[in-house]
Amino acid sequence: IDLGFYEDGAWVIADYKTDRVKTAEGLKDRYAGQLDLYEAALVQATGQPVREKWIYSFDLSKEIRI
Repeated sequence: IDLGFYEDGAWVIADYKTDRVKTAEGLKDRYAGQLDLYEAALVQATGQPVREKWIYSFDLSKEIRI
C-alpha cells in the first residue's frame, strides 16, 4: 500500500504505478488482485472495512478507482 488512510469508519487505499500503458483498463486488469490482497490484509489487521481502492497511474496522469 503506497497510501492508506482511515476516514469516516473505513479505509481508503491507493497504490502508485509507473507502468507504461495505453488505457486505465489495462492497469485495472493487472492490479485489481493486488489491491484486493491489500484490502484483505487491512481488514484482517484492523477489523475495519475498506471503502475505496485506487491506483494512481503516473503514465496516464490519473487516478483509477478499482
